[in-house]
Amino acid sequence: FLLIESELDKTFANVFEILKATDSDKLRELASKVGIASISKAHHWAQETWRYGLDTKITISKNLSEPLEFEISKSDALALKKAIEQKSEQFISQENIIGELVGIDVERPGYFHIRSLTGEDVGGKLSETFQTDAEWVININYIAHLSKISTVKYSTGEEKIDWILEKLTVRTEE
Repeated sequence: FLLIESELDKTFANVFEILKATDSDKLRELASKVGIASISKAHHWAQETWRYGLDTKITISKNLSEPLEFEISKSDALALKKAIEQKSEQFISQENIIGELVGIDVERPGYFHIRSLTGEDVGGKLSETFQTDAEWVININYIAHLSKISTVKYSTGEEKIDWILEKLTVRTEE
């Protein structure tokens, strides 16, 4: 007798695993496996389950096999909701943007504003190592060496982007 795990079986296994997760490491592991969008959906479900005071029982039966049952109480849903709300993921990448320096304030913590050649406005803070004693001329083009920090909330899937200006290099026309 062969046991073949279908995509539907894997989906239910993932759903049950998500609904049982209550710690940060497990949520991170699951997010890398099924995606943050799935964790966000579980948060929405847990929020509504808790809000309406529901206990949930899921029973799955396939052919003549023993049914698989999963139960989650409203207090378990609340624990899942809270765990997901506390979790976010940060991704840091390095980017170079060519653009016009619109403004810069070198007084710590320091801020900058650059308009890229494509018209995108990028602003943020200066890094701790940014050269604040140099004279920066606005309204000319520079190559901005930036750290892009993307933070994704597991509860909503929303992404927040922060920019850190590491260095400016005068752009020489080619």
